[in-house]
Amino acid sequence: NILAMQGIQPELRRAFGKIGSLAIPFGTPANAATAKVELAAADLAIMAVDDTVTFADVTLTKAAAAGDAAWDDADELAGLLGAIPGWDAANDNGKVTITGATRGAWGNGYEATITVLEATTAGGDDAGGKAAATIAKAIIDQLAVGDTVEFAGEVFTMATDDSLEHNEFKDQAGLIACLDGLTDWTAEDSSGAVAIEAADDSSELNGVKVIVTLKRVTAGGVDGTPGFQGAVC
Repeated sequence: NILAMQGIQPELRRAFGKIGSLAIPFGTPANAATAKVELAAADLAIMAVDDTVTFADVTLTKAAAAGDAAWDDADELAGLLGAIPGWDAANDNGKVTITGATRGAWGNGYEATITVLEATTAGGDDAGGKAAATIAKAIIDQLAVGDTVEFAGEVFTMATDDSLEHNEFKDQAGLIACLDGLTDWTAEDSSGAVAIEAADDSSELNGVKVIVTLKRVTAGGVDGTPGFQGAVC
């Protein structure tokens, strides 16, 4: 039956006739590549206890000690991510790389999100003290296109250009403009950080959270070159 396969090369037929059997190697398509995404050491460094990493519908929480779905260093995070079916992960000096367990374009487009509770407004006292919060420079430095800053019921997205109409900003100045445009709040540069302050001293403006989400997406997966009739692959 093997010898009768359509398109089998004459050399293979002769080999079968001489030795009776032929070991055909198991190979992978040419030029195939695995999809991957990197969580930079600087991305992970801005995280605190209770912040989360979510990937492939699995949420992993930074904690004071490791546990089920909980981690407190890059090695433990890599171990938990590598346990997700279909994926491997490794730590390299604080940078965690998630890689598809098999090669191919199937692994492209999976989003790894790092969600950070950056600050909560406080200080409003109805007696002159105004609620305030600060987005640290370290956070601002890690923002990339597609990342978001959520505050006071609004979500602002980093983009290639500023657009107050669409809640989009391209840099720190654009984010300040977005926040400063909110009815109850002002914002300004503070040595590279963003200082947010309430427009009045109402204590009701305490407790407003600043949530920053970094989004990193798998890419680079390539399906191999298809085999052709008669090829051993």
